[in-house]
Amino acid sequence: MAVNVIAIDGPAASGKSSAARLLAEAIPGSVYVNTGSMYRAVAWKARKCGLDPLHPDPEKLASMLETTEMRFVPTPTGRELEVDGVLPGVELRTEEISRGAAGGRGNPRRSGEARSVAAQNGGGKSDRHGGTRYRNGGVPGCEI
Repeated sequence: MAVNVIAIDGPAASGKSSAARLLAEAIPGSVYVNTGSMYRAVAWKARKCGLDPLHPDPEKLASMLETTEMRFVPTPTGRELEVDGVLPGVELRTEEISRGAAGGRGNPRRSGEARSVAAQNGGGKSDRHGGTRYRNGGVPGCEI
């Protein structure tokens, strides 16, 4: 099944998320995927696994990403990002996690893997760089 993805890029607080939500509502069969929350989730899990979310060890981060699963799940208020079966919610919006997420956007490994959650979630509209689908698990010894 072919999936069309619309990615909207721009500076912080420029209305990307608002525009993406409106597009998703206006286009039948489309789904809004907030990839910014996915970058924050990588930083969140890195911190949970004992990695520095601002400057993670590249090898440990790669190992973590290879075994991480993210998906958007329906909730009473819309769709929320689930990471390895956990809904991190407001923890993704802390200052430390947001700074760690901003660093990830320029990381080719993180950005390169950020391409398929939209397809896994039935189509997609994104406020940033596409989507990410990770597998389940974590850094050895890291459980969240």
